[in-house]
Amino acid sequence: MTTQKKTSYSLLFYPSKTKLKKNGEAPVLMKININGDRTVVNLKRSVPPAAWNSDKGRMAGRSQEAKILNDYLDAVVQRTRQKYNDLLVTHDLVTPEMLRDAVLGIKTSSARMIVEVFEEHIHSMRQLIGKETTHATCQKMGACKAHFQKFLKKEYKAPDVPVKSVDRYMISKFSLYLKTETGCAYNTATKFLQNFKKITKICLQSNSRRLEAQEKARLAQNLAVEYPYFHYPRKS
Repeated sequence: MTTQKKTSYSLLFYPSKTKLKKNGEAPVLMKININGDRTVVNLKRSVPPAAWNSDKGRMAGRSQEAKILNDYLDAVVQRTRQKYNDLLVTHDLVTPEMLRDAVLGIKTSSARMIVEVFEEHIHSMRQLIGKETTHATCQKMGACKAHFQKFLKKEYKAPDVPVKSVDRYMISKFSLYLKTETGCAYNTATKFLQNFKKITKICLQSNSRRLEAQEKARLAQNLAVEYPYFHYPRKS
């Protein structure tokens, strides 16, 4: 199974003194730092610059106004930490922008699901029958998807999984499933696995460049070690 690499993660609250509001208060910003990369979120709250405690990253004093703002910031910390942990479950690499969008409820950080991409790819293939592909090729991809869905239900009790879940163990189990549960011969199982690789590549291409590079290297290693036919011949 895959293991999550250690990451450096921190949050910093501070007032933007360069963009004061008409009432003299400064907008409160949250800086998200992950592995040296950062992004800033405007929390839609403001504070008098002189009332800010930079050491604590909170509004100073015990006034009702300070309590309300500081309680809100504490809630933001908890929500952000939870969203960060949720993203780590489905992504090998979490960027500050992904976390920002998750906190704001923007669904750009959702993991690509393999069966979902299977269906999108098959739909595209059907539109290209007679032009760039054939009905038989489309049927084979559909059969691969059907086998993989049955495999997931049997082995993982799930209708779909994110691309991060694809590791050497899953590939080995899927290969064994094809040869034992479906009765596929070696060559047929090989073709199904090659179709499966096409889907994982599409998943990678849909992610960010940094995530694609890391995930691509991991999947390439997993696919090549026990399945040498996944290697593409080098051009001389």
